[in-house]
Amino acid sequence: MSGSGKMLADLSQILLLTKNMQQKAQQQVWSELPILEQQRQEIIEIVFPIADNRASDEVRNMIQQIIDLNRQLESTCQQEKQDIQIQLQSFNHNKKATAAYRAT
Repeated sequence: MSGSGKMLADLSQILLLTKNMQQKAQQQVWSELPILEQQRQEIIEIVFPIADNRASDEVRNMIQQIIDLNRQLESTCQQEKQDIQIQLQSFNHNKKATAAYRAT
């Protein structure tokens, strides 16, 4: 496989892993994200930085798709983090109220 062919194959794999990560996040299967991220990171370290400044339009397009999906993934994770923080605050509030009730 030529250098550019290998790069496209690697970028395709990164794109697929990123899509899988986004699906797992939407399904709230959080335990699988670190495994997929590790697999993706290993390929990213092979591909980047791209030595050829004259990357084809196909390479640029794939990289943009990866970036866009990654932004969606980050947004999904941020939303879940905020939801968990709200739940934790509510839990702590209820815990304090229970403790105050029991103290009386």
